[in-house]
Amino acid sequence: IRQQTSHQSTSLDDWKKKYDELEAAKEDLLNQIAEEKKKAAEAESRYQSEIDDWKKRLQELTDAKESLQESLQKQLELAQSQLNETRQELDDWKNKHSALLSERDALQKKFDEQMDKQQETLYLFQAKTEEFENKEKQLNTELSNAKSKQDELEEMKQQLVDDIQSLQDS
Repeated sequence: IRQQTSHQSTSLDDWKKKYDELEAAKEDLLNQIAEEKKKAAEAESRYQSEIDDWKKRLQELTDAKESLQESLQKQLELAQSQLNETRQELDDWKNKHSALLSERDALQKKFDEQMDKQQETLYLFQAKTEEFENKEKQLNTELSNAKSKQDELEEMKQQLVDDIQSLQDS
């Protein structure tokens, strides 16, 4: 019986030792699982933060795209409006141009008539101009002679002033 009890006791100790080892292994596994869960939670938090950042960036890009589309639409509408205005102005200018051409033709006819009349006047004017040029040459000559005389008189006047001054000084 002792042998059996001893054997059972050894066997019980072995089982207890194995149980303690299994408990320790279980505890290690639970610790590893907890550590892995912690790492997974950190990774999930990090990934969720990145996902949130990407979502935020995507929203910003979407908003910027919509804003740009609105701006481009406004610019397109403005450009179309300006194009229509420019087309209207071009049509107006074409009409004015046509009217001016008609007016030019009428004025050209009047001008030609006036030129015929002015041709006669031009011949008379040329004759008078020649006459005035001759008189101008004559007056310029007289003026030049008068200036020469004035210069001589100025020199004489200066000489007299100098003579009077020298008499007064002596």
